[in-house]
Amino acid sequence: MLRFALMLLLGLTTLVLGCVRQTSWIESDFDAEMMPEIRREFRGLWVATVDNIDWPSEPGLSSEQQRSEALAIIELADELNLNAILLQIRPSADAVYRSRLEPWSAFLTGRQGQSPGYDPLQYWITEAHARGIELHAWINPFRAWHPSIPGDPSPRSIVVRHPDLVRNYGDLKWLDPGEPAARAHSLAVIADIVRRYDIDGIMLDDYFYPYPINDEPFPDDVSYARFTESGGSLSRKDWRRWNIDRFVRDFGAEVKRIRPDVLVGISPFGIWRPGHPPEVTGFDAYDQLSADARRWMHEGWLDVSSPQLYWRHDAPSQPFEALLSWWQKHNAGSRFLWPSLFLTRIKQDSGWAPDEIVAQIRTIRENHATGFVLFSAIGLLENRQHINEALLDGPLEKPAIVPQARWLPGETPRAPNVRITQDAEHTTIRWHAVSSLDRDVRGWIIGARYAGRWETTRLPPAQRSIRLDNHKGTEALLTVAVWQVGAGGRIGEPRVMNRLIPPPALPTASPRPAPRENHQARTPAATTGSPAMSDPD
Repeated sequence: MLRFALMLLLGLTTLVLGCVRQTSWIESDFDAEMMPEIRREFRGLWVATVDNIDWPSEPGLSSEQQRSEALAIIELADELNLNAILLQIRPSADAVYRSRLEPWSAFLTGRQGQSPGYDPLQYWITEAHARGIELHAWINPFRAWHPSIPGDPSPRSIVVRHPDLVRNYGDLKWLDPGEPAARAHSLAVIADIVRRYDIDGIMLDDYFYPYPINDEPFPDDVSYARFTESGGSLSRKDWRRWNIDRFVRDFGAEVKRIRPDVLVGISPFGIWRPGHPPEVTGFDAYDQLSADARRWMHEGWLDVSSPQLYWRHDAPSQPFEALLSWWQKHNAGSRFLWPSLFLTRIKQDSGWAPDEIVAQIRTIRENHATGFVLFSAIGLLENRQHINEALLDGPLEKPAIVPQARWLPGETPRAPNVRITQDAEHTTIRWHAVSSLDRDVRGWIIGARYAGRWETTRLPPAQRSIRLDNHKGTEALLTVAVWQVGAGGRIGEPRVMNRLIPPPALPTASPRPAPRENHQARTPAATTGSPAMSDPD
């Protein structure tokens, strides 16, 4: 009886080992030259809330409807292999998040100061990060009231609480950048956001002083008189640039004081000054908006510049590639330059087509810029002229990880723990992070080497396993590598596993006898394996 039991146990063990073989894999030393290259590129999407351009589609939707629309944008970005969303959370001295400093935005509920019943910014962060997508907060620094806002200002609005800091300009209300208290208020709002939310970056747009309205002067006589009476000698235009320069400098310093790892950026108007480069004419942002974007780059105050290059390649006075080259030339310190592209100009009667955006992305890559941002989400939601297919079949066919800002601090993820099992047809990889803080996981990269060829795929943070085919054609699976992707695109060394015992050989068909009369030859049934992984390289 005992002998029978031992023989039965031995037989079962042999059967199990034949089906699930863990001992055929061994950890290997990391060799960078043997690993596949991981594609890096920032692929951002602007999501505008002002005037309900992108989201929510109209004010007054229920919280469930708002979340559903937000999720649709996030999932579309994921499907198109975009890896960052830049969400406008302060369109007009208001808040698309819980704030003690400013009222809820009327673009959410239809009335400024009315709660939507949830925290939109936190929802966007949670859902974006769950898909390995970065979430950057987009701030308008000085606009205090927009004509599309329904109703009246909330009693909590700075328009009501501090009218001395606000100037009426056309149908806008504007915080006067010449008022130190106005600059301090916007900096306090930014600091509050950075302190309380797990954002990946914070981006200002091009609205510093307002765009001119029929040559009407901006009404800052009071603040400029105070400056000159205190001994200031700058001309008014130089003084305005001085105000904005100080704000930009302090903006970067304040964010870094609180969270050094958060990216600091600005999306300026796409022309610094006419004549720069020589063939360019048009609006003078340096003079009219008091925006000296060239200085901001030279001073190293920013991690990111995203100039709004909203012209076509063949624009006679604003050629796309010439402008791109100018911005690259002045990108001191080789910080991130991610041009913004005007996706929403694609309409049936606009003269723009998806081919132009595809060509602009190609030009950005050829000029060695590290990414781009599409303005804005509505063009993708409406899939104008099939732009989504043009992007996914072209420049966005394969996924990419955001570039790492190597000049910023941050913890590099350690190689994850990996366990491998296999059967006759498949190998299953399971892993988990070594770090105890799973919130630091922004995704995983799995590399599979079949003979001399690597295939890689990017997986979301929550996924912890994948099943691979033992063979691709006649090539056997020989090596597996697993990387953890952390915040800010930080990637450490992978856990590399090499196969010791080759997978079972593919079955070969037995020689068939010569056909005889009235004999029907039978073909073997087809077998299917797991889907092939995409390769971002």
